[in-house]
Amino acid sequence: MINKIKYFVIVAFVFLCASCNQSGTTSNAKLIKKTVISIDAMTYTFDEVKRGDVVSANFTIRNIGRDTLYVLERFKSCTCTSASLSSNFAIPGDSIILKMILNTSKRHKGFNSVYSGVKLNTEQAFYKFTLKGYVTD
Repeated sequence: MINKIKYFVIVAFVFLCASCNQSGTTSNAKLIKKTVISIDAMTYTFDEVKRGDVVSANFTIRNIGRDTLYVLERFKSCTCTSASLSSNFAIPGDSIILKMILNTSKRHKGFNSVYSGVKLNTEQAFYKFTLKGYVTD
């Protein structure tokens, strides 16, 4: 009789634990449908600039899919780079502009390359946009 009670308690505990892992909630990323995008360029190469100059470039991310495009995350390579988005989403047919600005005042002389990136609800997910060129004194 005691073995049956132990067995019942163990089975009940297993079912309880299993039900806790299936709370009925799913992360937002899994609920968002994937879409298709078009990007003209992912790199902007600037000519020689003097240390202290500011370099900027706009990158266009076009939503050519059937579902809304969402920016899920943003990242950048250093504090010398700022990146802003025209929007955090784009309906089909619209675009998002990523504006990158590089302040070269604390960059070293010579070749420099910095990046900013986004995670999107697309098959590839992560996209890296680069500013690169030479800084002189």
